[in-house]
Amino acid sequence: MIEYIWESFTYIFKDKNWKKKLVKGGAIGVIPLLNISLLGYMVDMITLIYKGKNNELPEFDISSQFIDGFKISAVLFVYFILFYILLIVILGIFSVIFKDNIFSVIGIVCFAIFMLFMHIAFSHYIYTNKISSFFEFTTLFRILKKTWVNILIFDIIYYIIMGFLAIAIYIMAALFSMTIILIPVAIWLLGAFYYYSCIVFGYFCGKVYLEGINKKPITMGSKVLPTKTVSNNNKDLNLLNSYLLGAKELLPGALDDFRNNNLNDAIKKWNKSLEYYKKAEKIAKSNKDEELISSLNNNIKSVVHNILDAKIKLVSDKIGGMV
Repeated sequence: MIEYIWESFTYIFKDKNWKKKLVKGGAIGVIPLLNISLLGYMVDMITLIYKGKNNELPEFDISSQFIDGFKISAVLFVYFILFYILLIVILGIFSVIFKDNIFSVIGIVCFAIFMLFMHIAFSHYIYTNKISSFFEFTTLFRILKKTWVNILIFDIIYYIIMGFLAIAIYIMAALFSMTIILIPVAIWLLGAFYYYSCIVFGYFCGKVYLEGINKKPITMGSKVLPTKTVSNNNKDLNLLNSYLLGAKELLPGALDDFRNNNLNDAIKKWNKSLEYYKKAEKIAKSNKDEELISSLNNNIKSVVHNILDAKIKLVSDKIGGMV
């Protein structure tokens, strides 16, 4: 998990158009109210991570991202109020039990708890596409038990690095603002800082959530193309590529169906992709390509796991509807 922490700060540079997106994101980031759309942008970014697309940033769709960002802001505000009430209650209890002034310590602990839950709740909402997911505390706590140490480490590193970066940017902005013609650049730097912080935070949230639910992003895996052994047979090569491409095209749609609770459609698509993978595996075995076989086995296990999750959720929803 430690590698995800460091990758969070360099992820922006993986996108081939990162400079253009940084310019646009910085401009959006300094416009009051409109900058809420960067929260929606972060939603799209985490969605890409869930789909296994780990080398690109989302495109800007300000209208839909603004709506998503507004919803996120509203729910996070409610979240903050709940934890504020919790803090007041705890302080009231400790003020009766203890005479010493330990309020500042309790406040820090409550803030840390709030941040831990916010990481997972935010990611869980994007995965399930349900606002109620923010308040599924039993599920959130179960995920937190596996990830809280990594989240705490990330938060410490995040605030240290972003703190130093903020100081550097504010100094640069102050220097630029001394020259009238450079004032827009100084203002843009503040927006770019906000945009970059959203990317860092979003990447880590997506990665840590997948670790917490023991699920890899649905992707083709590191080795899906035929090796030299298979490429000796053009017929096998063409069939193999068609099966792998067929499976790859089905997986994102299956994940979207699952997140939108279209479970039967998701199961159908995953079953079809499983059929493609097994046909590809048969070709790999006939050519004794051990490396490709191993990669296909990992993909097959991942798809089977997703099908089981969808079936369990389907049964659970039916039982819930009967109660």
